[in-house]
Amino acid sequence: MSWWKTFLSAPELAPLTEARARSPIAHRTFREPHGLTTADQITLLREAGFSAAAIVWQCGDDTVLVAVR
Repeated sequence: MSWWKTFLSAPELAPLTEARARSPIAHRTFREPHGLTTADQITLLREAGFSAAAIVWQCGDDTVLVAVR
């Protein structure tokens, strides 16, 4: 993930990286499998009150979901 290291070291993005560092998400590795399938995630989004949730982009194992509340 050299692109991520480049992003984190870019001076013009310092305010964003500093804000991210204060966020709970900063400490997630994203390398550990979370055990949820895309279908599981869509179901959880709908159970959380989203009226629609769907895949809008997928390439291999990478997927982008969009949900509408």
